[in-house]
Amino acid sequence: EAHAALAAGARFFIAPNISPAVAGVARETGTFYCPGAYTTNEILHAVDMGAHLVKVYPVGVAGGPDYIKVIRDPLPRVPMLAAGGTHLDNILPFYAAGCIACGIGGALADPALAATGRFAEIEARARAFVARAASFAAASPARA
Repeated sequence: EAHAALAAGARFFIAPNISPAVAGVARETGTFYCPGAYTTNEILHAVDMGAHLVKVYPVGVAGGPDYIKVIRDPLPRVPMLAAGGTHLDNILPFYAAGCIACGIGGALADPALAATGRFAEIEARARAFVARAASFAAASPARA
């Protein structure tokens, strides 16, 4: 599947899990790799497999930004993306806790909105997320 994705034009791999096969393809082809991990052990395994960024997933059930704060202490140099429980009201706390990105999925593009043709609502949500993220970057020039 990784090779098929590349043949179809993919430029990165983002997954909910760590796959040795996908990690191998990413390393062989120089493709950006962002696997999902939940525990500190899984996060370190993802880094060992060549992850450029680790998707902490599902972060909402793990405790949200507070979970990130706890796992950042022993893993200060691991770049993390929060996913699975992120929304407009908690992306700033995730950034403040040390994440460099947030996966926003359904909070942005709820399938029900697309199914009913409410694309203007999806666009409005996207603009709100961009503005919220920009407000953090503006307030934190060292991280920008």
